[in-house]
Amino acid sequence: LAALFLTLGQESLRLRPTERFEEMRRTAEYIRENLDKELSVELLAARVGLNPHYFIRVFQHFFHETPMHFVLRQREEEARRLLECSSLSVKEIGLSLGFSNQNYFSAFFKKRSGCSPSAYRALKNRFSEEKSFKQS
Repeated sequence: LAALFLTLGQESLRLRPTERFEEMRRTAEYIRENLDKELSVELLAARVGLNPHYFIRVFQHFFHETPMHFVLRQREEEARRLLECSSLSVKEIGLSLGFSNQNYFSAFFKKRSGCSPSAYRALKNRFSEEKSFKQS
């Protein structure tokens, strides 16, 4: 009887899917707003009060990727945006995305996009200039 009560009690502590979705949506928002900080699975799981292994499963259910893949993708997307739209140096961009140094950021970016951050910026600038020239 005690085991049944314990099981029923645990079931009542679980959130409904819509509440779990809202937790995961807020977690994704937190990640996007804090790309410059450490974003470990343990830290993210603790923010929503879940065991890290369970948190990974729940996150993956909603976003179809692990939390760490999501973090890396967000960092890559923000790096691309900053390289295209800002005058920040590669070092400043790397630091703003939580990378400890420019070399680590450059290696990360090159591995994910196939070219260095500087080459990506130059390519995008050249494309923008060509586009502007054609429109005028």
